[in-house]
Amino acid sequence: MSNPSYDWLNKLPKVELHLHLEGTLEPELLFELAKRNDISLPYRDIDEVKKAYQFNNLQDFLDIYYQGAAYLAGMQVGFYPLIEEFAKSWKSENQFNSKMSEADRQKKLSGWKDAVNRTLSN
Repeated sequence: MSNPSYDWLNKLPKVELHLHLEGTLEPELLFELAKRNDISLPYRDIDEVKKAYQFNNLQDFLDIYYQGAAYLAGMQVGFYPLIEEFAKSWKSENQFNSKMSEADRQKKLSGWKDAVNRTLSN
């Protein structure tokens, strides 16, 4: 029996519904934040961190995840720049963009609100 192809799945539009910012901490930004805030890291360079990101099991992942989360926990680490850094790495893959006009959106929203109100009044 052959393995099923999931090419069709890769072509579908996708959306990120849930994201942990501490899980998006890239090695380069980790080093930049550590340098900026005079924090020592257990890695000599970015390549060493990237090697550590090659997880063999859940514990390997958790070890580096908790380190990143700990660095971000301190406000002096510069948490807010992380959002902008992460946004730079977003890839657009089969992206869906609504082309609905504002007038159409308002009409549909009004109809939805009317339907909700009618349902609640029954």
